[in-house]
Amino acid sequence: GLLSEAPVTEVAAGMDELVRAARELGCALRDPFMTLSFLALPPIPELKISDKGLVNIQSFDVVPLFARD
Repeated sequence: GLLSEAPVTEVAAGMDELVRAARELGCALRDPFMTLSFLALPPIPELKISDKGLVNIQSFDVVPLFARD
């Protein structure tokens, strides 16, 4: 979930441990669990954040973050 009743220091230590375990398994993402949380976020179902950037999941195209001239 997005909330916890545990103290922030305990939650942070747990997240550090999870990221360390993911890296030991070969994950190269800087913050794999933040990436996963954005992939499942429902407010904008057509767009998702991935390790490749912002992706339109209907066309599987990477969406530019800035307007072109």
